[in-house]
Amino acid sequence: MKNFQIALLNSGTLDIAEKENAILSTNDDAAKYGLSLTPDEAHELIMRNITELKSHGRVEIGPGILPKITHAVCHSQSLWPENYAQTLEELVEAFYIIKEDTLDRISDDCIIEHLADALDRGLTNAEDILMDRQINALCRSKLHKQEI
Repeated sequence: MKNFQIALLNSGTLDIAEKENAILSTNDDAAKYGLSLTPDEAHELIMRNITELKSHGRVEIGPGILPKITHAVCHSQSLWPENYAQTLEELVEAFYIIKEDTLDRISDDCIIEHLADALDRGLTNAEDILMDRQINALCRSKLHKQEI
C-alpha cells in the first residue's frame, strides 16, 4: 500500500508541474494583449483549481480547464495585468459551480464561451457571473433541456 501512495504522490507532483507548464504556455497568446502569468501565479492558479476540484468532488486529467479558459478570455478588455490572475481564479470558481449546478449537462466549451462573454460584459468576479441573467438562462435551459 505504501508503494501505491508514493506513486500517487509522485504522479500528483508531476501533474502539477505539467499543469503549470500548460498554463504558462498560454502566455504566448496572452502577451498579445499585454497579459502574462508568472510561475508563482500559475502555481497559485493550479492550487486554487485543485481546491475547486476537491470541493466539487471532481478530478481532472491532462492539462485541465485552465489553459482553455485562459485562451478563451485573454483578449477581453476587462483584463489587465493587475487583475489577470485573480480574474482567472474567479472564472475557475464560476466554471465548477456552473458544472455542478447543471449536473454536467453543459459542455466545458459551452461554459467557457459563456464565461468569456460575461467577462466581455465586465463581469470579473464569480458572484457577479453566477448572478448574470444570461448565465442563469443557460443553466435553466440545460437543466430543463430547453433551447435558449
